[in-house]
Parts: sequence; structure tokens; C-alpha cells
Amino acid sequence: MKRLLILCLCLIASRSIAFAQQQAVDIVGMRDNFIVAGIAAQKCNANDPDRQDLHDRNFTIVSRKAMEAIIAREPGADPEEVRKKDLAHIEQLQDAAFNLIRAEGCKSEKVRALLRLHKLHESVRF
Repeated sequence: MKRLLILCLCLIASRSIAFAQQQAVDIVGMRDNFIVAGIAAQKCNANDPDRQDLHDRNFTIVSRKAMEAIIAREPGADPEEVRKKDLAHIEQLQDAAFNLIRAEGCKSEKVRALLRLHKLHESVRF
């Protein structure tokens, strides 16, 4: 009976860890979406000046949470090294967004999807 209880507790703990890791992936993905959608809005002149402060506030909150999640993924790692790796990742995202816009233009479906995502980011309340 005791072994069964321990087994159940271990199973619950492993599922909780997996759920926490999934949430970390989601917040980092959300931050990445903010980045590429923001670039599309900037390059395609789709920023709404009246809502820019709210968008920037949301981006700051998401970015902070994403960095916390990224650092938590690598316990014991040098936080500065983790940040450097993340900056390299962000540069790749930015390059990909710039290349997409350059190659397909602001009227392409992919870029229009990013612009819709940017509008959504403006309306989220954290």
C-alpha cells in the first residue's frame, strides 16, 4: 500500500513538472510571437500609436516572464550565458521576420497573420 502511494505521488509530481515545463515553453513562444509580430507591424506601418503604450507594457511583462522561464529551464547554468543564448535566438527571429517581409511583402498572408497577432497583443490585459 505504501509503495502504491509513493508511486502515485511520483506520477503526480512528474506530471506537474511536465505541466510547468509546458507553461515555460508557452510563455517563451508568446514572447517570440510578440517579437516577430512587432517587427511586421513596424515594417508595414501598422502600429497604432494610441495603443502602443499598452502593447509595450504587455511585451515587457511577457519578456520578463519568458526570461524567468528560460533561466529556470537550466538550473545551475550561468544566467549571463543563458541570456546570451537567448539574445542569439532573438536575433534569429528578427532576421527571419525581416527576411519574410522582404521576400513576401506586407500583403502576404503570412505577414497579415503577424499583423493580426500584433493587434491581438495590443488588446490583451495582463
